[in-house]
Amino acid sequence: MRSAKITVTDEPTLVIAADDTHRTVYLKHSHENHPLYLGNASVSATNGFSVQKDEELELVIPSKQTLYGITTEEDTVDVFILTPDVD
Repeated sequence: MRSAKITVTDEPTLVIAADDTHRTVYLKHSHENHPLYLGNASVSATNGFSVQKDEELELVIPSKQTLYGITTEEDTVDVFILTPDVD
C-alpha cells in the first residue's frame, strides 16, 4: 500500500493520478471543518462530490482516470489516501 497526504486548495488539486489499472482508493478528509469537493479537473464547489470532515470513502478509480479535489475560497484541506502499490 501507498499512503499520502494531499493538501487541497481553492484551485483544482490532483488527488489521485492516472494509472494503467483499476484500483481501490481509501480516502479520509480530516482537516478543519472546511468542505472538500471531489471530481474531475474542472471540479468546483457547485459540481463536486461533497465530503465532510472525518468522512471516509472507498472509491474505485478506473484505469487512466484522475481524481481532483477543491475546497472553498482561501481554505486548505488535508486529505489522507491509501492506494494499492501495483507497480
